[in-house]
Amino acid sequence: HRVMAGLTSLLILGSAIAGQRRYRAIRWLSRPPAIALAFLLAVVVFGAMAVLRGLPPGLAALDLGAALVVQALVVTAAVVAVARHKSPTLPDHLSLDSRLARLAMWTVVATWIVLVSGVLVAGSASPMRCLGWPLYGGRLDLAGVRTWLQGARAIAGWATVLLVAVVVIQAWRGQPPESGQRAVRRVATVLAVLLAAELLTGALLVLTGPALLLQVAHVALTAALWAALVALLVVAGMHALPADKASP
Repeated sequence: HRVMAGLTSLLILGSAIAGQRRYRAIRWLSRPPAIALAFLLAVVVFGAMAVLRGLPPGLAALDLGAALVVQALVVTAAVVAVARHKSPTLPDHLSLDSRLARLAMWTVVATWIVLVSGVLVAGSASPMRCLGWPLYGGRLDLAGVRTWLQGARAIAGWATVLLVAVVVIQAWRGQPPESGQRAVRRVATVLAVLLAAELLTGALLVLTGPALLLQVAHVALTAALWAALVALLVVAGMHALPADKASP
């Protein structure tokens, strides 16, 4: 795990250097990896603290939140790079003028809060301290929901799932073909598949218990869904139309 983390850090550093040297004029391609380096440094510091003396829940939440921001920034740069390679004339800006772009933005914010808050409500030995949704944990234990924060997170988690579903539906219906519909629908389809797989894995965890392979799959699907949601926000922002001109 640490070897992969080190290699990933070097790749982010290389992306930031390449962005500044070759693509500085394209802000949404050069700046995200550079900003990611600052958050990556925070993750490295938190990781060292966790190894040496452990992290209290508040700092652990900051650690996870910073890691998700790093992933979001890297995904942003990757999506912009691919999009501009295919269509070099795309404008160098992300717009929130369309309903889809605004809805995707708020869904990204809600998802980040739900994922990070899991660290605050989890016990010291709980797998929820890694990454997961409110169903994470292996079995349905209503007695375990003892605090208002746990209950609020469960409600927020299901509300966020509904938001993701609404984003997918809006992406399939809302944009005209000449405004990047194919790219938007492609990413939305990936997001829908990941959401269904994650819900299925969460249900299996509840029914069968915290099997190791299911836990690994759940964490991997959570990370992939986060990346796909950020990708949809970026694609929607690159091809946004004003809300009053978007198709119903």
